[in-house]
Amino acid sequence: MEQIRSQILLESGETLLGIYKTRKNTDTWDSSSEGENGALSLTSHRLILFKEKGVFSKSYELFNTVYLWDIFSVSTGGRIMKHIVVNGLKFFPIGTDINALADLIRTNSQKAKIQHPSSVPSIPPMPQNIHQIVNVNIPPTPSPPSSAPVQIRSTKGFIFCTQCGFQNEADANFCKKCGASII
Repeated sequence: MEQIRSQILLESGETLLGIYKTRKNTDTWDSSSEGENGALSLTSHRLILFKEKGVFSKSYELFNTVYLWDIFSVSTGGRIMKHIVVNGLKFFPIGTDINALADLIRTNSQKAKIQHPSSVPSIPPMPQNIHQIVNVNIPPTPSPPSSAPVQIRSTKGFIFCTQCGFQNEADANFCKKCGASII
């Protein structure tokens, strides 16, 4: 682990919280593999994944880095090969309690979001200079019923109420639907 520790360049104010060995999972049903043989480093600002290189003389290269304030999902799983998934990236720590490590990542992620609020996406403010909306087609609002006599339209022996549009018989004095005067 000293070889990994020497490769971690800490940023200003950043502290190393732990280094955890990881392994590749080749025990999948479809003969594919997941994760990487390597190491996971947790700092106060980042989650740093290293991939193991070489067969006889082991060396490590940087595989992935995630800033803690950018973490939106941490979950655990696996019955035989316990794993942690961070933002969709799956890894298999060995020699440590998976749930405790996941909780440590979650806790430090929340702390980082509080300490670095400028890095958390925010909704941009609305422009203050909007005074008028133009080119908006708003249908006219119908006027309320008046007490004035109702004008009528007639077609072939029917009279239509101008208040509600109901088709009344031609000799009707009042609308059968709304009761408005048709005379």
